[in-house]
Order: sequence, then structure tokens, then C-alpha cells
Amino acid sequence: MSTLQKRQHYVWRYYLLAWAREEQIYCVREPSKTAFSSNVANIAGETFFYRIDELDADDLAYLEGVISRATRPELQALNRGWIENFQRSFAIRRHLAGIGLTDVQPATLEREFDVIEKTVAERYHGGLERRMQPLLDRLRAGDAAFYAEQKPAHTFIDFLAHQFFRTARMRDMMAALPRLIPHTPERTWPIESFVYATNVASSLVAQRTDYRITLLVNATSFPFVTSDQPVINLNSHKDADLRLYYPLGPDLALIFHNDAARYQAGRVEVSREEVEFYNFTLYSRSGSQMYASDRNYLEELARLPKSLE
Repeated sequence: MSTLQKRQHYVWRYYLLAWAREEQIYCVREPSKTAFSSNVANIAGETFFYRIDELDADDLAYLEGVISRATRPELQALNRGWIENFQRSFAIRRHLAGIGLTDVQPATLEREFDVIEKTVAERYHGGLERRMQPLLDRLRAGDAAFYAEQKPAHTFIDFLAHQFFRTARMRDMMAALPRLIPHTPERTWPIESFVYATNVASSLVAQRTDYRITLLVNATSFPFVTSDQPVINLNSHKDADLRLYYPLGPDLALIFHNDAARYQAGRVEVSREEVEFYNFTLYSRSGSQMYASDRNYLEELARLPKSLE
């Protein structure tokens, strides 16, 4: 019998443990500026956050428009696969509608379909996190040598791309956009986020030898913080390339980039001013939650306006 995992996280719990002590982490949740201590299981998540709903004709047409922007047919086919996989339970429902079943079978099947629709996307992210865990451990030990190997490099890229798009902040930003093409974002976004992550990951994989990982070592008394949008692009939307920032713990962060002129390879020690810059930039791109190992520092950061302009 399938079981439901109601609390579904859009920031990896294992990742957050680097800022926690005995699984307790400091969090500031807007609009409050006061930090509180929470178990990592109780933050950066919502009930059935990844639930998949049945798409209607407008939703399907909208997603096809998003998918068809890719120039490579194989990438379009890969992204149509997300729709097929995530809508399969609804297709089976329709197929079974005309089949005579006992009174018990429909109720049993409905329970199983409900579990699938509420957990299938969450299970995908869980599998990606399991593949990423040994790589995250290596990064936190100061070792990024795995990026020279194709398979772990692809796992790393895929993880970063999905972590960028899977958050509540990205969902809410997309829902707030004008709907120039009829669709229901609550239904389309859970699949659209996979499409965008696949497109970005595919592009980065194709450019893998141009990109590199620079580890930012923080030996100052000011810790790196993280947020409910832990992967951010330091470049603007006008830039053709990505420069992804991802804090790994209070003393370590990484930048994934193709800018050899700006960043040295390997490990680079950062100044207090640089730590403050990265923390504020992450704060300014966060959704509603910030996390840290230092309560006082987190509250000082949260008191700042998100934009200094």
C-alpha cells in the first residue's frame, strides 16, 4: 500500500543541516524580522507542494507553447515526456471509466491514483537528492574534482537546475505574471518547472567544459546564510550565460560559472565584504524565509530592505 508524505520540501533538508545544530536551525519568516529556532523538517515546505492536477486543453496548449521554444527536437520530446509521465494516472482513469469494476476496486484505485498524483514529482526530487548527496559531501570537504567526470557532473548540473526552479518563490513569481495565453498556473507550473530545469540543465551539460566550480572559503566571523531560494543567478536576465551561487554552509559556498577572468579555479578565500555581498544578494532574491547558524546576524540581515535602491 502506498503512503503519503504530506510535508514536501522545496529546499533539501539534508542540505539545511549544515546550518543546524541537532537539526535545529534559525529562521526568519517574513514579515517578521525576529528569528526563531526550528527543526529543519518544519521549514521550506508545504503540504503536498508538488501535487499534480489534471491539465485541461488550455493548459496543454500553453505548455506546448513553452516546450516548442526549444530549437532541438530531442529536447522538445524530452519535455513532452514530463507531461506524459505526470498525466499518466489521469489517462488511466479515463481508460478505466468504461470498464466494469466492482464497488471495491474504484475506491482502491482512486486512493492509489491520489497518492501518485501527490507524490510523483516529490519522489523525483528525492531521487535526485540521493544522487547528489555524495557530491554535496565532497563539495563540503572542499573537493570539486568530480566535475571532471561526466556522470557526476551531469548529476550536479541537473540538481542545481531543478533546485533553482522547484521553489515556492519561483512558483509565486510565475503565478503573478500576466496570463497572455489562457492557462491555470496552479496546474501548469508543477510541470513547467521541470521543463525549464530540463532546458537549463541541457544547455549547461552541452557547455560543461566551459563551466567550472569555484569554492568560496569563508574564514571571517560573518557566516554565509541560505534561504528558501538557495540557488540564484548572479548575472542579470540580459546576460547569455549563468553565474549560479549556492551556499554550502556557514563557511563555504560555490559559484558555478564560465568566467575564468573573474574567478580563480579551485578554492578562493573571501573577505567580509564579499560575504556580506553574497548574503545580501541571496536575501534580496529570497521568497519569505532566510536561514542561518547565527541568530543575531540573521536578524540584522532581515532588518535591511530587500532592495537598497
